[in-house]
Amino acid sequence: FFSSRRRHTRSLCDWSSDVCSSDLAALKQAKEIFEKAGGVKNTKAEEEYLIAVRAINADFDKKIADAKIKSINDYYSEVIKKAEEGGKNELQITLNNIDATTSQKIVAAKESYNKIGDFSKEAEKKLQDDIKKIQADAENEKAAIILQNKKNLADDELALEIDKQKKILAAAGGTSDAQKAYDKAVTDATKKNNDEKALADSEFNKTVQKNAETTATVQTEDRKSTRLNSSHTVISYAVFCLKKK
Repeated sequence: FFSSRRRHTRSLCDWSSDVCSSDLAALKQAKEIFEKAGGVKNTKAEEEYLIAVRAINADFDKKIADAKIKSINDYYSEVIKKAEEGGKNELQITLNNIDATTSQKIVAAKESYNKIGDFSKEAEKKLQDDIKKIQADAENEKAAIILQNKKNLADDELALEIDKQKKILAAAGGTSDAQKAYDKAVTDATKKNNDEKALADSEFNKTVQKNAETTATVQTEDRKSTRLNSSHTVISYAVFCLKKK
């Protein structure tokens, strides 16, 4: 009997400072009740004592598992937060660079316009159309980078979530309930990942469509102007002469 009792209580006797004081108190109380009831001479007291010890062990294991799971959740929350902040900072730098390049292109277009010295309405309109196209191209470039950034972040978060859930599953002892919780968490995280990327695609397509409409309007107006000039030679020649002056 004593070897059996040692088997049940060995882990309790060897607990370190991590052991909850409430569990030690419960163990001490169970032992006192057992000894007062006659100890090994009382079979019923022995059974009740062993049941109490197993319950205390189970409670302790649960507390340890819960503490591990909380630590895992806290750690991954911090990792994801830092990843998001780092991603935003890098994204903003890239977008700022695109804006700077766009400004330089617009300045170059204006300088070219001034250098040519053609200040007619047609030339002014062409300059404005060129600027619109430069801006539309820049918006498309930024939209593509934002799209990729969102997808990368979504995939990173999914990978971290799966890794986190694996650690939680191990901390929970790999029980059937823990496995079910793991499966559900991974399924939910995968669905969230797909939804976030689908939303990012939708936002990107809207931006590209809007810019395409702007560019198409400019091109349509240019084609109309070209047709007018080619079908009315007198007007075209007059415009040419005005430009020469």
